[in-house]
Amino acid sequence: EEAIPPSKYHNAQTEAKGMMFQSGREASGVAGLIALEGLHHIFALRLQVSFPLPGKVVYRADAVYLDKQLKPHVVDFKGFATKEYKIKKRLFKETYGTEIEEM
Repeated sequence: EEAIPPSKYHNAQTEAKGMMFQSGREASGVAGLIALEGLHHIFALRLQVSFPLPGKVVYRADAVYLDKQLKPHVVDFKGFATKEYKIKKRLFKETYGTEIEEM
C-alpha cells in the first residue's frame, strides 16, 4: 500500500456542502459565506473565480460576492501566504484597483 505524501503546506483536502476544498480553513470559510448568502447578508456568491493578470498569470479567488451595498469582495482563505501568492496579490491590486481580502 502506497502512502500519500503530506501536503507541502500541511493542509488537508476537506469536503463541505458536497464540495471539495484545499483546506479546512477554506471549507469553513465558504460554508460561512454560503450561510450569509442564505440569510441575504451577501449576494451573488461565486466560488473559485479566475482573474487574468499581466504576464499570462491567473489568480484564482476562493470566493467572490457582493455585500448589501453591492460592493464586490474578492476573498482568499489563507493559512500561509506563499511568495507566488504575494506576487499575484500585488498584481491583482495593480490590475483591478482593489485588495484581496484574506480570511
